[in-house]
This record gives sequence, C-alpha cells and structure tokens, in this order.
Amino acid sequence: MNRKKIYLVRHGQTDFNLRGVVQGSGIDAPINDTGRAQAKAFFEAYQNIAFDQVYHTALIRTRQSIESFISKGIPTT
Repeated sequence: MNRKKIYLVRHGQTDFNLRGVVQGSGIDAPINDTGRAQAKAFFEAYQNIAFDQVYHTALIRTRQSIESFISKGIPTT
C-alpha cells in the first residue's frame, strides 16, 4: 500500500496577528518580517520533501508563506 503524508501549515505572522485581530478572509494582510522568517525556516526544514501538490487559499499571506515551494515548481491549487 502506498502511503501519502499531509502537512498542515499555518501562514506566517502578520501585523494583525500581533494585535490579536482575527483576520479570516475579510482582511487580506501580508506577512510581516517575522512571518517571512517563519516561512524561510519552514522552507529550509522541508525543502527536500518531494511534495506532489501545495494547496493554499487565495489570501496573500498564505501564498507568501509557501512562495519558496512554488518557486521550486511544485504545483499549487
């Protein structure tokens, strides 16, 4: 039997997170410097995983958080 793993990852930090504002899809805030550092650390730790696909929402913070994987050519949805 061929097994698949699913990795669930939250987007990097935004300035709204720092203020305790629940964003949902009503606020399309970008990640901040800490969020970029978090995204970079995640990429560095998982860049050698052979991901078949990356799923993300249309919000800018989610795409920014996985941009390094997209740049590698991993298909996204």
